[in-house]
Amino acid sequence: MKNTLILPAQINPPSFRKDRSVTLKFETRELTPEEFQVIMAFQGTEGWVSFSQNKEEAIEVPTEDAELGLKTPSERLLNAIYVQWKYESKQAFT
Repeated sequence: MKNTLILPAQINPPSFRKDRSVTLKFETRELTPEEFQVIMAFQGTEGWVSFSQNKEEAIEVPTEDAELGLKTPSERLLNAIYVQWKYESKQAFT
């Protein structure tokens, strides 16, 4: 399986989030079964995205690993439990 996926795509309007991150959505043509399989294998992984208009020069992909610094589902749950505990313990003393 390839480590790179190159497809013609169009960027749909980006969504800007409160933490100043951006959600990008791409629309592609109909995918081949092999392209679909590569996309499914990449689901949930981190990597680099390069987008250019037609006839632009290709850029080199950075050699270091891409790290978004996102929380895992278990970290999100732990943080939510902590916030709930903090709120409830504050209510107990008032």
